[in-house]
Amino acid sequence: MEQLPEYKFRFDRSNIGFEIQKISYLFDKHRALERLRPHRLKFYAIIIPTVGEGIHEINFKNYQFQKQDLIFISKDDIHAWKKWKDSDGYIILFTQEFLNQNQTSFNDLSYSFPFNPILYNPLIQLKGEQFFSSISSLINLIYHEFNEAHHKETKEILQCLLRTIFLKIRSQSDSKELDTNKKSTALFIRLQQELNGNLSISRNANDYCEKLNASYKELNEVCKTFTNKTVKAFIDETTIFKAKKYLIEPDKNISTTAYMLGFDETTNFTKFFKKHTNQTPKQFISKVSK
Repeated sequence: MEQLPEYKFRFDRSNIGFEIQKISYLFDKHRALERLRPHRLKFYAIIIPTVGEGIHEINFKNYQFQKQDLIFISKDDIHAWKKWKDSDGYIILFTQEFLNQNQTSFNDLSYSFPFNPILYNPLIQLKGEQFFSSISSLINLIYHEFNEAHHKETKEILQCLLRTIFLKIRSQSDSKELDTNKKSTALFIRLQQELNGNLSISRNANDYCEKLNASYKELNEVCKTFTNKTVKAFIDETTIFKAKKYLIEPDKNISTTAYMLGFDETTNFTKFFKKHTNQTPKQFISKVSK
């Protein structure tokens, strides 16, 4: 399989770790093939369509968007500009470090609002023309602030404006976390973190109960609250998601992916993958390659 394109933040264009572009400008700089082909970001992005509608792919799923939608791409997400004809808007690019400085509540951004893909849909629909207008005003302010001559307060102003956008969006959100005990949310995020670091060691739910000092019933209920799945089903889903990400990397193959996910035999991994996706790992790789 060909090398999966990977894009790091261009500090030569912005040394503060933040950038905002018009989508039409980005399209002028990158050929259609580059945009259509899945690629990985090593930073965070927010896409704000202001005209038109289309389809954007994130982590192997297609999302239909239109004006008044916001699209959130997390660090290490794989995405592609599938259908953007006659569409325009803005894209905000930033690093974890940019937002963390003076913004301590945004630590572990990949597990936080709005970048946690399990707790939140990566496409958020803004409610009402008036609300969209207020967000648009903030985006325009950010765009002009970024493109004016930078001064010593520029970075902090941009940080505050970006945080204001997150707070505004959260204020109209009906996400599950807002209606759920904070203790349950914290436990679920800890489970995500443990799975991301320990799937190669164990896929057994009881092992994670022990790590998190939680009963099976408690962990099961938390998973059902946030994912409508049992803890076992959620662990299996996370395993498949990681497998897909590994399989499209050119320096990994089916056997190394199986090993990295804790399978003793490649055949066992292949059976597991087919059971949950209705295709073999080889068929999945072939499909993505095309």
